[in-house]
Amino acid sequence: MMSKKAFIVANATTITTKRLREEIGQELGLSVESMAGVKSLVKSLALEFLAPAQAEEAGSKAAPRTKKAAQNVSSEITALKRVLKLATIRIPPRVFVINKHKEESLRVALESLLEKHGLSVSSSRKRINKVKKRLEVERDMEGIDVSNVIAGGRRQ
Repeated sequence: MMSKKAFIVANATTITTKRLREEIGQELGLSVESMAGVKSLVKSLALEFLAPAQAEEAGSKAAPRTKKAAQNVSSEITALKRVLKLATIRIPPRVFVINKHKEESLRVALESLLEKHGLSVSSSRKRINKVKKRLEVERDMEGIDVSNVIAGGRRQ
């Protein structure tokens, strides 16, 4: 096991948790399928073990970023996104790109998007459904060529 530890420390910056699981499975004589049940345990232990090794190698004390850290958004933003989704209002990707590290400006951008459609975070379900229906009709009408519509009444 010590040779594996040396291997892992030597490759701390490039080794993946999948590769680490495979190494542990080989060391213990287990198949890859049997190791699938302990993915989260191996990942947490790997991050615990690899963070100091990577920090020493990089010369800093910072731990590696994980997806969980990037997904830590406030409940306000989550509520805004929920209302936007319920109303089928599309959020342009540029909103997230522009406000990547600015939580307050992201909140303001999402609120302005809601206000554009006459909604707020505290809008009722009835109001949200009304906006949803209006947007669906608008999207359906986008593909219709109005130049082919005949003006006037019914022929007799």
